[in-house]
Amino acid sequence: MYKTFELCPEAELSPYKTFECGQCFRWNDDGSGAYVGVASGRAARVYAADGAARIECADGDLDFWRVYLDMDTDYAAARESVMIGDYLTECAEYGAGIRILRQDKWEALCSFIISQCNNIPRIKGIVEKLCALFGEAFDTPWGVRYSFPPASRVALLEEPELAPLRAGYRAAYIIGAARAVASVGALSELPGALRGELSGGLDAVILPELLRLLLDERRMGWDDAVCLVSECFDLRMAGSGGSVAVPLGAVAALQPRTASLIRAVNDRLCSRLWDAWPGDWRRIGESAVIRDEEVYTETLCAAMCAHIFCTKERRAGSLRSMYILAPARFTDI
Repeated sequence: MYKTFELCPEAELSPYKTFECGQCFRWNDDGSGAYVGVASGRAARVYAADGAARIECADGDLDFWRVYLDMDTDYAAARESVMIGDYLTECAEYGAGIRILRQDKWEALCSFIISQCNNIPRIKGIVEKLCALFGEAFDTPWGVRYSFPPASRVALLEEPELAPLRAGYRAAYIIGAARAVASVGALSELPGALRGELSGGLDAVILPELLRLLLDERRMGWDDAVCLVSECFDLRMAGSGGSVAVPLGAVAALQPRTASLIRAVNDRLCSRLWDAWPGDWRRIGESAVIRDEEVYTETLCAAMCAHIFCTKERRAGSLRSMYILAPARFTDI
């Protein structure tokens, strides 16, 4: 039985801001300003009325949705803590009402891969088709909905089976990510099952996520986990572009553990650079994964992939220091 529950004052949860800001793709306006969505095989409708944010969901699912909507975090206090000066105050006030959704990690990873060089309506279309084709159907007051297919299901697919999604080049990365997540239980087989190439763009997100799985869920040591991740992927940079600078703060807000792992990778890289060029802060800064609190995806891939295929120009440019440290990892293209 579905019931309606009050969540919080309307100012603390804006359905529009929360579900349209690009952090998730399974919530849609039903035409009345209310949003109907699916998460972890459950469905709900979130809306604002009479000064309060409310949710309509199955009677036994309220606790799940409270966690998903991060209802126990004091966002007002968080905003006040950064209201220093006019600019940050304006930013904090503009973001009032957005809540950071505690999404399933596999769904968030897969959706992030689909979002590469894409727009929100098209991303939503691809995600919904993926769920309709390979997820489980279930009835709701708003019609039939589909759960997000688990990594174990997607890992069994081949690229032609994803053709109806019209996901283009992303199909290979979707399957690769699924196999990475699903194969964590068979560590010795992981490099062979997952072996793939990264472009140095937003596909870099798979690296810290796989590292997290090995460290946190398989309890591997740092060196062994990093070595295994590096054996799974090559970095191939054919053109002159590809790298993306992602604000580390944005990563930390959505995935704190991922941000901490990226920092750890950066710290170890900078330590090696310091050993090779002590005091050369310019070289170290230009070669770091994190620069001015932004994560450079190309450098993250270069730091974590065993083999790097690139042009001589790239090798002599942004990757020069890494090449000097480990020339055997590089192959010219």
